[in-house]
Amino acid sequence: MSKAPRAFMPAFMDAQTLAYTLSLSIGTINAWVERGWLPRPLETGGKRLWSWRAVEAAMDKLCEDADREHDLERIRTFGQNSS
Repeated sequence: MSKAPRAFMPAFMDAQTLAYTLSLSIGTINAWVERGWLPRPLETGGKRLWSWRAVEAAMDKLCEDADREHDLERIRTFGQNSS
């Protein structure tokens, strides 16, 4: 696969392109799909393809959930370390 930057984001990506775009390994992509953190790919003609819009939405949700979890942890531990 060429490492040259694209002028546009393709609507659908194979596992290798998705992994490169997200700076993850293909194994991590597969694990995140199994955990439900990334959408399942479309399977057509023996090829797995991910919708970039669906991946972006999933990544946005992961970030929101991480922010929310961080906020909840701060609320749970508020005042515990004060003397």
